[in-house]
Amino acid sequence: MKKNLFSLIIITLPHISIILSVMLIVFLIIDSMNSAMNFLGNKQTKIILWVLSISSAINGVRLSEAHIRNTGKRRIKLK
Repeated sequence: MKKNLFSLIIITLPHISIILSVMLIVFLIIDSMNSAMNFLGNKQTKIILWVLSISSAINGVRLSEAHIRNTGKRRIKLK
């Protein structure tokens, strides 16, 4: 059960990051058009920012680990 939950989290992590990123982009656009709505100054937006930051960090570590595991190389050579 614990392994299934972990794999479910790993599978849904990129989707969570995409959804939260789109939500914040919409909030930025709406807030720039009408600052009286105050989308960027409320508690829910700060929670979304925290969740997005954490999920993006975990996703980045996971992708780096997958790259190392698949290629055996720790560094990416830039051309």
